[in-house]
Amino acid sequence: MREYAALGHMEPVQAPYSHDGCYYIPHPAVVGKFRVVFNASAQTSTGVSLNDIQLVGPTIQDSLVNILLRFRRYRVAITADIEKMFGQVLVTSEHQDLQRIIWRESPADNIGVYRLKTVTYGMASSPYNAVRALQQCAVDNCSVSRDEDQAALARDAILTSFYVDDFLTSCANASEGIELARSVDAILSAGKFRLSKWNSNDNQVTMCLSSNASISSYTFNSGETSVLGLKWDSVTDELFYRVEIEPTIDVPTKRSVLREVTRLFDPTGLLSPVVITGKVFIQKMWSVGLSWDTPLPDDLREEWLRYRSKLKALNQVRIERWLGMVRHGRTTLHGFCDASSYAYAAMIYIRTIDDSHAKQLSLLTARRKVAPFKGSTIP
Repeated sequence: MREYAALGHMEPVQAPYSHDGCYYIPHPAVVGKFRVVFNASAQTSTGVSLNDIQLVGPTIQDSLVNILLRFRRYRVAITADIEKMFGQVLVTSEHQDLQRIIWRESPADNIGVYRLKTVTYGMASSPYNAVRALQQCAVDNCSVSRDEDQAALARDAILTSFYVDDFLTSCANASEGIELARSVDAILSAGKFRLSKWNSNDNQVTMCLSSNASISSYTFNSGETSVLGLKWDSVTDELFYRVEIEPTIDVPTKRSVLREVTRLFDPTGLLSPVVITGKVFIQKMWSVGLSWDTPLPDDLREEWLRYRSKLKALNQVRIERWLGMVRHGRTTLHGFCDASSYAYAAMIYIRTIDDSHAKQLSLLTARRKVAPFKGSTIP
């Protein structure tokens, strides 16, 4: 809370307090990864919360899958994120009193009233407002780059390669990556969006950027890092997974099985055979009419425990990030689909041939679904 005040993200409201047109946001502390969480879904005495009366706004950023696929396109990968993105966007002064909070450092202090001045986590409209401000920044400030072509590339990268505050992109070579990173940084710095936690699989990119004193903040994360729910090792340039399997203590139920299967986050479908097996098992539980907290029958319990025990093998899966695409090479897409009485799926492979005629074949993406209970024929 001291940081909020020091950074100008909140300011005290001077007494006497008028409460007309105001909303007070509860803010519990989360102590796992310590942070403040603002709960604008808390209802007032009218039975309505601030989130209930807000427009959420449309989705204006590119899809997570598209960003990940673009990240895998070329040899040189670059990632970064925006520090305190929401806090860099001011809320108009006439609406700041809808973001009031109460706070005191200790029980001995008087309770103080504050208003939050910036876009706040926990508000229904906040993701849209922050992303919309970022995109407007890209349009308004792209002229800071003297080269028109480079300015256009950087603007398009900001518009298409950000997922909220996470930036992922790939370039054909190191020099292109360095120029793009510098231009994106300059454009966003003009709007007070500060990029940090840069990472790249190319040593030339990291060395060149980190030695440039004019850059706003090239702090680098080397080695393993998270990229939109996946893990990326920038040293080996591989994508991988981290599956945490807790020791089995309780008897498995439909609720606990569903919770564990939904933890298998797989946006591009690379784990489809594993995920669909878990979803087929969930369908079996529904078919026998189990309630949420009833222990599984012996046959289902044994089947589930066998499946669960094998999930740790996902930690051994390593996937090359780079799909082998080059600027003037040849790329073809190959689609397949299949169906059974349990599930059906479609997948796309990508085959690339570079200038030296070297070939590479990779699974690009896949989609799968459990077959419906009352289906027609398998075709």
